[in-house]
Amino acid sequence: MQAACILSAVLALMTISVSVLSLLSTVQCTFVCQGKVVVGHALHNDLSVLGMEDFVPPGMRRDTSQCFQLRELAGLAHRPVASLRALALAILG
Repeated sequence: MQAACILSAVLALMTISVSVLSLLSTVQCTFVCQGKVVVGHALHNDLSVLGMEDFVPPGMRRDTSQCFQLRELAGLAHRPVASLRALALAILG
């Protein structure tokens, strides 16, 4: 149950984060993200569209599509990546 609550909170934050980041310019996003851990699903797509791949180092990214612990919790550990739909369906029901 706790994992479902955590995933639900992460999904809500990701939705808010993507909405907020889409409103800001790349310069503002770079400033906001500097020194922060950036969490998202298929994060490389968002960073690519925003032109920020070079500004967020790989060590500061947490991509839920590639997170083994989430895939394992959802019973999808055999997949190299998991879709947000598959994770949400398996964990939240």
